[in-house]
Amino acid sequence: MNTRVLQGELMPEDMASIVNDCALKDLPTIDALSTREGWQLLTLLGILGTSVERHAQQAVRRHSPAEAVLPSKGLALLLVNGKQPFLEYFQALANTLHHPHRDSFITYIEMNGPCTEVQHPGMRQPMYRLGNLFEDDSFITFTGKFQEVEFITLLKKSVSLQGAANLLIEEAINHPKGIQAHESIQALTAAATLMFAIRDLIADFIRRNPFSTDFFLDEHRQYAVRWYADRTVKASSAANDDSSLLRDLLLFTELVPLRQGFGGFRSHVRDTYHVLLPDAVARLEQAMNRESLEVLISKAIHLDLEALLTLDESQVCALIQKQPWLAACLVLYRSQHEVSKAHFSTIMKYLVWPKRKRDKLEDSREQVTVVSNTRGSTGMEPMGIMAWLDQSRARHPLAMLGHRLPIVQLCSTLLQQYVSHPIEMSFEELVTFLPTDMSDTLRPCALGRWSNRIGVDLVSLVPEAN
Repeated sequence: MNTRVLQGELMPEDMASIVNDCALKDLPTIDALSTREGWQLLTLLGILGTSVERHAQQAVRRHSPAEAVLPSKGLALLLVNGKQPFLEYFQALANTLHHPHRDSFITYIEMNGPCTEVQHPGMRQPMYRLGNLFEDDSFITFTGKFQEVEFITLLKKSVSLQGAANLLIEEAINHPKGIQAHESIQALTAAATLMFAIRDLIADFIRRNPFSTDFFLDEHRQYAVRWYADRTVKASSAANDDSSLLRDLLLFTELVPLRQGFGGFRSHVRDTYHVLLPDAVARLEQAMNRESLEVLISKAIHLDLEALLTLDESQVCALIQKQPWLAACLVLYRSQHEVSKAHFSTIMKYLVWPKRKRDKLEDSREQVTVVSNTRGSTGMEPMGIMAWLDQSRARHPLAMLGHRLPIVQLCSTLLQQYVSHPIEMSFEELVTFLPTDMSDTLRPCALGRWSNRIGVDLVSLVPEAN
């Protein structure tokens, strides 16, 4: 139906009428829904609401490119059971699930498609799962196109790998014997292996290039429209991925400090709280209230990390040989930089460079967009905050030292004494989709999120509490 509207076969009002008659006509009362049914319905309603709203906004833009587009007019066309305003029903349902008042990264990526399973690199046992919402493992999409499924797959597998890596980093940070412990070295190295796999997953996506820039700019990202005129509820975006935010809080005390036009990274993280679930917010706050890994490293070596850059290579190598746990930290910070670099390359390839080309050609398609292709879908400037984040990760002392070839070689040699797995492994070995019959042991947690985080001892699969 979205394709028919984009092709001019249907008007937004026609689509809204069809949705009202075919999808919203016989919806149950919210208290009649189980938690899982609530999440399923919320996901479907989010896709429908965003679709109608996008087309309503774009109709205004096509008719009068200079006219201001006011959100919510498309959503106002939708009625549940012929009488209840769509937004009223959606917000009430979202409130029961502690979910934001629109579609989100949670419903569009984390819960979408089949269950993912991440293997521990060393133990080769499952250590993390991100579950499926629909029993047939369906991908719920705006376009029904292969490109969109590829995009969702990339993000869901990346989030799964990062979620698993975060558990390992937290294990090392919280170890009673500190980050110098044998178990901490193993955990940090395994976390780096998982993060190198994210880098390779992104690189594979770029290499295969299943995602055309025209599809991305004109069709897919235009669904990140605003829902409300009087408040901002951020659209589904990787910028709202709590696993990436948590990683940066675990590794850095303040990744990007306060500067003009930017309140600092911690303030940036808190700006996402309104589109995260309470359990995610709690984990982020917990990370902010304890010492980051970089602080623990600095205390352990009795040096400011910036001072490491003043040492010559032989002095750094001597320090690593004396304190081999430092090798795992250097590899980990190198891996986070390479993930960041890979992610930023997708921003340049699919957003920045195509947008510059269009502007140079005065491409008329840019006159009818309702989500600006100048910025990220949540309003982040690619060459502003996005570039600052990437640069800060790259310029961290441990990331810079971790890329020097003699140090890379020394770290690899030392870590062979502590871990049995290669530092870099194929992402195909580490993250997979599970068939439904293997993922049906998942249970919704108290807040309804179908993720199954397995304890770091890896003794058994422990579903989250109901």
